[in-house]
Amino acid sequence: MKPLQRLIRLHQSKLDDERSTLAALEAREQELRTAATTLEIEFEQECLLASLSPDGTLSLPGYIEGVRHRRNGFALALQDIALDLETARERVREAYGELKRFEIMGEQRALAEKRAATRREQSTLDELGLTMYRRRSKTH
Repeated sequence: MKPLQRLIRLHQSKLDDERSTLAALEAREQELRTAATTLEIEFEQECLLASLSPDGTLSLPGYIEGVRHRRNGFALALQDIALDLETARERVREAYGELKRFEIMGEQRALAEKRAATRREQSTLDELGLTMYRRRSKTH
């Protein structure tokens, strides 16, 4: 395998790793958002149940404080993951840019090799044509 192809494979692997990390972070963010939504639904249901029962109103303040604490936890976790997501997206962009750079370099090299081969072939054909012309000129 040529060194450039190795570099392309290495950068493709790096890009795949970065994309995998980004996907995991996005999945974690979605899990947090789902958990926060579930918390809100449960909170509304508990408030409704508490309003229907005299005993429920006694325990409601403690429950509300717990929900407030969990909301803050979700908010902080979502802020942290938003920063991590931005960093991961930037890494994916960088890895993609590096990969494209090497792929373009490979394409340019392949094109240059093809042009060189075409020039060599044309040169050989020109030489063959000149040789044939000289032979014909000597016999006539």
